[in-house]
Amino acid sequence: MNTTMKKPLINLHDVTKTYATGRTTVNALANISLSIYAGEMLAIVGPSGSGKTTLSHVIGGLIRPTSGTVQFQSEKLPYKNDAHMSRYRNQTIGFIFQNYSLIPHYSALENVMIPLVVADMPPRKRREIASHYLRLVGLEKQQHQRSDQLSGGQRQRVGIARALVMQPQVIIADEPTGNLDSRNGEEIMHILEQLVRSKNITVVMVTHNDALAARAHRIVRIADGTLQEVTHARA
Repeated sequence: MNTTMKKPLINLHDVTKTYATGRTTVNALANISLSIYAGEMLAIVGPSGSGKTTLSHVIGGLIRPTSGTVQFQSEKLPYKNDAHMSRYRNQTIGFIFQNYSLIPHYSALENVMIPLVVADMPPRKRREIASHYLRLVGLEKQQHQRSDQLSGGQRQRVGIARALVMQPQVIIADEPTGNLDSRNGEEIMHILEQLVRSKNITVVMVTHNDALAARAHRIVRIADGTLQEVTHARA
């Protein structure tokens, strides 16, 4: 993907996130500047504790940076405005988690409907939309099964469907294949790549797996909270 002439969808400038542990201050992120573009798959790679999940959470509006700015479509994210940030997280960002983050006693359909409930969508409409996205990820026959009765691969597909129901522009995928075997992991990666190609969705993928990272358009490597390099992985 050639980003030379494109305008960034998300822009981070000198983003720092610090935590106080007793008398010690720890920099989870230190002066990170990064541009992210529409329709790209961006892999954030680093060892455990490097700050890669913190970085993805700052991008997704889950964590407020201690200093620096995050812009979406050239507008600075107003972290102090709870209502605005809630809309950003619900309508602009879709989240996929390594541990699925599903409610065990809810059906697949009920789990996928959760963002639509938050958006106050009428019950009939949200069922229709949730059902559509479950079909999109190949779970039409499992939509009424409890999530704790599904396989790991199926639960991750539910997570993807839930991330898509609000038609986000960006998906944050934190180790999306980390709990899956190679076959299910490959299927999840195929779905994410299809979303980038067919729907122009931006996917920000956190991973420690270099083979998965190599399938992204660009790779961001961080260590000890600092950006080490940004490389192009594929065209």
